[in-house]
Order: sequence, then C-alpha cells, then structure tokens
Amino acid sequence: MEYCSLIRIFATLNVKITTIMGYSNHDKMEWALIFAMEFGRHFGLTLKQAFNYLSRFGAIKFIDEHYDYCHTQSFQSMVSDMAEFCHRKGGALV
Repeated sequence: MEYCSLIRIFATLNVKITTIMGYSNHDKMEWALIFAMEFGRHFGLTLKQAFNYLSRFGAIKFIDEHYDYCHTQSFQSMVSDMAEFCHRKGGALV
C-alpha cells in the first residue's frame, strides 16, 4: 500500500496526537501508523481494525502521552507490551 494512502487512512481515523517535548505531530503520527500496522500484522488485523482496537483500549493515548519512551523501543517489544496493556483494560488479544 502506498505511504500517502496510509496517511490518509490514518487521518480519517480521527487521531488526536499532540506535540510534547518537541516531537512533531508528523513524527508521532508516522510512528503510530507503523506501530498500528505491525500490531495488525502480528494479530492478523487490518490497519483500521488494529487502530480501532488500540484506540478502544487506550493504547493510542498511551503512545501519545509516552512517545518519548515508546519510539525508542522495538516494534516487537511494543506490540507485546501494548497487547498486554490492552488486555488489562478488557482487550481479548494476547
């Protein structure tokens, strides 16, 4: 899928990401988009399904608020951590 198409999909999901500690919205959105793709790939979900799941259980908000930590971790580690985070909040994916 083309990068611009993914950005449009991400934008239609009404992402509210704020700039904190000098990180640009673009950087945070790009990282969150790639993360949602990796999360979806791991659990066999589409990008939209993955993003909706992550939003529903607070992971997108967590990533926004803790981007300075999240973006320094491997995607594999963050997929595992966010799956556990969502599971503690009622998510079914483990």
